Amino acid sequence: MLSLIFAACGCASRYAPLRATVERHQPAVVVFFVDGMSRDVTHELLQAGKLPNIRRVFTEGGVEVEHAIACLPTLTYPNTVSMLTGVWPGRHGITGNRWFEPETLTFRDYLRPWAFQDVNGDFDTPTIFERLGGDVTVNVQCPTRRGATRNYDSPVLSGLDWIGGRFEQVDLRSAACVDYAVALANETGRWPRLIWMYMPGVDQVGHEYGPDSARYRRAIERVDEGVGRVVERVTETGLDRVTFVLVTDHGQLEIPRARQFNLEDWLEQWFDVRESASDSRRLWRRRAALDDCDLVLRIGADRRAAIYVRGDGWGRPANRTEIDRILYPPGFDPHGPPALAQLPAVALVCRRLEDGRVEVFSGERRFVVERETVNGVARYRIGPSGAADAIAALEYGALAQGFRVDAWHTGAEWLRATHATAYPDFVPQISVLFDSSRSGDIVAFAAAGWALERDEIGHHGSARKEDMLAQMLFAGPGLPKGAKLPYARLVDLTPTLLGMLGVDVGGEGMDGEDLGERLRRAHWKSAAPG
Repeated sequence: MLSLIFAACGCASRYAPLRATVERHQPAVVVFFVDGMSRDVTHELLQAGKLPNIRRVFTEGGVEVEHAIACLPTLTYPNTVSMLTGVWPGRHGITGNRWFEPETLTFRDYLRPWAFQDVNGDFDTPTIFERLGGDVTVNVQCPTRRGATRNYDSPVLSGLDWIGGRFEQVDLRSAACVDYAVALANETGRWPRLIWMYMPGVDQVGHEYGPDSARYRRAIERVDEGVGRVVERVTETGLDRVTFVLVTDHGQLEIPRARQFNLEDWLEQWFDVRESASDSRRLWRRRAALDDCDLVLRIGADRRAAIYVRGDGWGRPANRTEIDRILYPPGFDPHGPPALAQLPAVALVCRRLEDGRVEVFSGERRFVVERETVNGVARYRIGPSGAADAIAALEYGALAQGFRVDAWHTGAEWLRATHATAYPDFVPQISVLFDSSRSGDIVAFAAAGWALERDEIGHHGSARKEDMLAQMLFAGPGLPKGAKLPYARLVDLTPTLLGMLGVDVGGEGMDGEDLGERLRRAHWKSAAPG
């Protein structure tokens, strides 16, 4: 018990060995979730020999997903919930780190210190912790934790480290909690089936110093130290059926001040814009605070902007005419491209259509994403009249011969065709994103090398590959070593982990798929699965 008290204070020390009475032979998983760890920088450090533990355990000792595709939008909270539920953001409803719900006039900002765990009450989809039911599970520092048996946050020491700018130390504290897991196993007689370790420090270093900085590289090296410590400690226990997973949630890129566009100021030339309003629990107060504005703007990590249109009043979806008023401010031709789409800082402008389709603009180009469901399977296409514009805007000119963007394809087929393009997996993901009213009526994605807000140095959030490419690596019993899987989605993580743990949920209610068989068949040489 004393060891658990020390752990709760952030003072975890080396515990006694795992007791002989602890069940050792059930499958278990340890997940290292590293926020904002750039795929390209990680590969650079691996090649330089700076990440010996990640190389030994994962790249040489396991399977790497070469194109691990994040969820739109490429922000931490939407992707965290998707990884923990197996469901896309448009379906679980966490569509940003900050979002607005037009029906209830509710604002959420999980980046405020007192609100970072509010996410757990804002979605209904079961988490992997909840799906594991009575099994012992541990969450370390991750705000999304509903259903976990035990949560470890080290609020005092990690909080002081964070305030003091010692972000790397917070990541090392997360790794140190492996000792807490041993203590918990000795207490319960069962090794935790799932240990989920969240490391937020790398992302914060990237935002403040840039992913091109020396400090960002040092932060990733500290993560490598943490990985080594955890793997060593677990190996010491004699556990023989543990799978280790390393996952990140999005890319990150450095953008100079000169290419950080202030979208809010630009919109305020014509409209009354709000980024927040009353937090009152009374709807009438929230309505009174918003009734005189034209739109609500929520920008995420500077490269995605969600616009919620008031129209003739809140509480109902804005119609096409009301959205057009925002897309075409006074002085802009309503028969031409929207004003937003003419900005060099903006690559794509997406707007919700009333019949469930999504209209996309890119400069002078326009196309419509359509969806149909046949025998319970969703299929997607580009409306035939916009096929050429879509190929140009999304840089899909090199798609495999025979793949027509104006033909119906499943989400898996779109992923296979586009995973290595400039806009991987865009068509199915943008379609599903707009299933939630929290996504906004208009979503703008930043162009390459641009940000939509003047804020920090490191940025993400857009639909381009530099934002969308995350990382997933697996190592454990039954998996090949030094192998590659060409592509997968972060939303595949929960069904895959459940499969590894022997829990059969049949994929019910999940958008992701169990990668187990593909991982077991992965080859050292990249090749599309047969």
